Amino acid sequence: MPEAAEGGDSGLLDKFNERTMYLWKLYDSIAKEKKPSNFYFANLGGGIRSTANLVELGEICEWFQCDNQGRGGDDTPIWECALQGRVCNAVQKARWPPM
Repeated sequence: MPEAAEGGDSGLLDKFNERTMYLWKLYDSIAKEKKPSNFYFANLGGGIRSTANLVELGEICEWFQCDNQGRGGDDTPIWECALQGRVCNAVQKARWPPM
């Protein structure tokens, strides 16, 4: 996540989102060169706290995964897993999120 975005630098956040969308489309096109049914999906990190624009991303991605590694060391509440599923469902809209 661009740290300056937390401080209110929307220009940096816009650039981050533009780059995320550009790379997603690029890598997806490379995957489809091999086989048209292939697709790209990234682990953006941060799970539901991802700074990427999830609304825009949901419009182009074939698979969205809200990842929470759960490796410990933080105080993530147990219900966050359910919340991540809800975010995934919202990003994917009518498409069922893969499990």
